[in-house]
Amino acid sequence: MPRRRTWTVPAALAGALSLLLTACAPGRGVIGPGAPALHGGDPVGQWGEIADRSAYITILPDGTMGAHDGCNSMGGTWEVEQGVVQFDDVLMTLVACPGHEAWLRPATAVVRGDTLVVFDQNGDAGGTLPRVVDE
Repeated sequence: MPRRRTWTVPAALAGALSLLLTACAPGRGVIGPGAPALHGGDPVGQWGEIADRSAYITILPDGTMGAHDGCNSMGGTWEVEQGVVQFDDVLMTLVACPGHEAWLRPATAVVRGDTLVVFDQNGDAGGTLPRVVDE
C-alpha cells in the first residue's frame, strides 16, 4: 500500500486560509477618550470564552494574538505602549454570517481589573471581554 504524504492536508489548509485573510485594521489604532492606562495586570491570557459564535481574544506572550468575533477569525501581533495594548498587522477572514453583529475589531485595548476593554481603529469602545482563568 502506498504511503500517504501527511503534509499535503496541512499545506492545503494553510493555502486556503491565506486566501481568505485580508488586512483588517491597517496601522495603529488610538485609544478612546478618557480611557485609563493599563492597570490590573498583564494582558497575556485568554479574554472571553472560546465557544461557538462567541467573541474572544487570546494574547500570547510571544507577541502574537488570535481572536474570533463569533463569525470570523483574526490574528496579528501586539505590544504595550504607554499602558495601552496596541494590536498590529491584524488579518481577518471574511465569512458572511447573516444576522451576526460583529463588534470585535481590535486596534487597541486596556486592562481594567479582570476585563479587557477593546477599542476599534476610530478609538470607539467596541465592548469588553472577561479574563478567563484556567482552573
